[in-house]
Order: sequence, then structure tokens, then C-alpha cells
Amino acid sequence: MQLTKTHVENYLDQPSDLDFNSVTKLDPDAAETLAENWSLVFPEQPLRLNGLKVLDPETAYGLSIFHSGTASGWAHSVLELNGLTELNEETAEALIWNGSVLNNRRIKLLRLDGIRKISPTVASILALTREGLSLGALQEISPDVANHLITIDSLFLDGLRVLTPEVAAVFVSRADFHENGHQISMNGLKSISQESLKAMEGFNAYPEYHQTMILNGINNLEIPLISGLSRSGIKTIRLNGINHLPQDVWEQFIQFPYALEMNGVRTFDYPNGLCTEGSNLKTLSLNGMKGLNKGQATFLAGLDLDEINLAGVSGLSDRAFELLVGSSAGLNLLGLTEINPGQAAEWAQSQTEKTVTLQPPAVIFVGKGGSCPDRT
Repeated sequence: MQLTKTHVENYLDQPSDLDFNSVTKLDPDAAETLAENWSLVFPEQPLRLNGLKVLDPETAYGLSIFHSGTASGWAHSVLELNGLTELNEETAEALIWNGSVLNNRRIKLLRLDGIRKISPTVASILALTREGLSLGALQEISPDVANHLITIDSLFLDGLRVLTPEVAAVFVSRADFHENGHQISMNGLKSISQESLKAMEGFNAYPEYHQTMILNGINNLEIPLISGLSRSGIKTIRLNGINHLPQDVWEQFIQFPYALEMNGVRTFDYPNGLCTEGSNLKTLSLNGMKGLNKGQATFLAGLDLDEINLAGVSGLSDRAFELLVGSSAGLNLLGLTEINPGQAAEWAQSQTEKTVTLQPPAVIFVGKGGSCPDRT
């Protein structure tokens, strides 16, 4: 289906059920009209043009002024061109330069998940988006390409199957580019080699910057992997593909620099008498847990964390509840419904330095107070 400027104007004036993914050819003036007005008519919808298999520079130039207006968040400023399998320098420059450079209309997230290979030059042009870029079909990249892409605030490379030591070193050494934080997603990785883990060590030269690495494709925890990631200097690690934690992983977990997210975990074992002296971990997210027994609650309460996220827990015994709320950590118990709000409020009022917000039937606790429970 070919889309003309007249088609676009009619659609924007009277929106219909037109599927833009069925568009296989887009006239340049139609592209410009669509890009300029889309967020005004559909402020919460991404623009999906995944039916385009070929993009010429003129049409790319028209699309380059696509922006989010005053809206914020990924959903308000996503441009999808996932039907493209290749992108040359001229087209890449037309797509990025007019909007991002000349008019400062940055696309929050540009999805090019059909591109299978890009050159360092094209990567340097795409890096001008700065905000967000997804290249989900890339299964491997060179250090030169990585060196350009890592300057993007949110980088999605979920097609990568292997992380080489050279690329791994680049990914952890460029955090200084991102004053507001940086995240890189590599959900296609099932494991990381010891050589690559070694290359990621010792690069935390900018501790004031927050870097997040998303590795949700890893579903098998091994001590060398955990140990290597903990020494990388990456502030937040997401391992949401893990569903069970054995007891021998915790000694390495508490050495993570800042935050650990494992929201796929449904059960976990724990060691007795774990020494938390010198622990670096500040935030632990286990939002996939549906409940906790007394032993698990005692263990978590004694980890000396700043924050524990257990938003998936719907019920706790009175003793488990008391242990958690009496710990030094701020708690997210957003899903808790089986504790009487009146009893919870009465108990929490006896704690020091704790802010309690009740939203029946849920109970939300935020803040610090009390002391770690006795494990004996």
C-alpha cells in the first residue's frame, strides 16, 4: 500500500482503522506530514511503519521531524521502522540529521529491529539520536560500532548472542557520557564468557554515573558470572529471567555495587549466618515473589539494605510482616492485601523514622526504622 500526503491528511482529520504497518511505500511529503502531526493527534501512540522494506533519503528526511511534542515517556515518542533490513549512510543521515541535529526534535526511541548489520559510520550517525535506539536483529557488533552506540542513553541490543571482551570493555567504560544515567539491554545473551567478564572489571572510573545492564535472557546463575558482574562497576543489574536462587549465590550478590533486580524469582534458598559486613548492595527487587516464610523474611531483613521491593507479595504471616517492617530497609509491599490495615498502622506507628502510607486494601511502607532482627 502506498501512502500519499492526501491519504495522511484525511486520516489525521478523521482517524480510521488504517494499519500503518501495511504501508509499503511512503511519499516524502506524506512522511513529513505524518511525522509533524502524529503526536498532536495520537499523543500516546508510537508511529509504526514496519511495512516499509526500503527507505529512500527523501522519505527519511520527512520522517526525521517526528517528535513527542510536550509528552514524555517511551510510548509517546517511538518510531518503528522494523521492516528495514539495511540502512546506508545517506538515508541514516537524512533520518537523524534534520530532526535531532537541526531542529533538536529527538526521537525518544527509534526501533530498527530488522537491521542485521551496520557500519561504524552509520552507527556514528544513529548515535546522534542520543535518547534511545533499538537494533534487535544485530547478532554481533564490532568494537568500533559499540564505541559509537554506547553514547546513546538507552541502547537495546537484544539480538546479540555473544559479548566479546573487546565490546564488553567498551560498554562499561563510557558511562561518563551519560549525566542522567545509561542503560543497555542485551536480553539475547544466555551467558557471558570469563574473558568478557574480566574485561568489564576495573572500569568504574565514574562512580557518580548510574549504569544499568539488562540481562533478562540469562536463566542459569553461576558463581563466576555473579562474581564477574559484581566487579564490573555497573550500578544496576537486571536478571529477570532467573526463577530460583540457591543459597550459595548470596555472598556474591551483596557485593553488587548498588541494585539487583530479579523479578522472575519465585523461590529462594538462603544461607545461615551470612556476614554482611562490607556489603555494597543497596536495593534488592524480588517483585515476582508471591509470599515469604518466616525464615526468608528473617534473612531479607538482616541484609542491611536501603530498599527491598516485594510488590508481588500478597500475604504475609504476622511474624514475617513484623520482621520485614522492623528491618532497616525501606519496603515496597504494594501488593500486600492480607494484613489488616488498622493493625499494620498501629504497629508501624511504634517504629522510628518510618513513613507509612495506607491505601486499603494494599499497604505501602516507605522509609527506614527499627533494627535488624536477631537471627538466633
